[in-house]
Amino acid sequence: MTVDLSVWIEARRGPADRDHAADFVYFVAVAQFVPRPEGRAEFKVRVPFEGNRMRVVAADEPVSVKIPLARDTSATEYEIVVGFRLSAEELEYNRRRREAGL
Repeated sequence: MTVDLSVWIEARRGPADRDHAADFVYFVAVAQFVPRPEGRAEFKVRVPFEGNRMRVVAADEPVSVKIPLARDTSATEYEIVVGFRLSAEELEYNRRRREAGL
């Protein structure tokens, strides 16, 4: 089975941005196959802020996910997860905000 999906990213430009662009790495994973390498793929995307725009919504190139269905298995039994790859600092920042109730 093949699942085609598009990932949309909303980005906001902060005061420290000097490049007028934001770089992201996101992943698409089939939960049942993680942590095997074939269970997850990463994609890089650059979102430009043209002119004085402070907010951008952009779509990356479509992604196709191939799931080898076992005989007598329904596609509804598989979960596809999309998320951002975070640095250790970004992960810690998010944890602190969650603990603070933000």
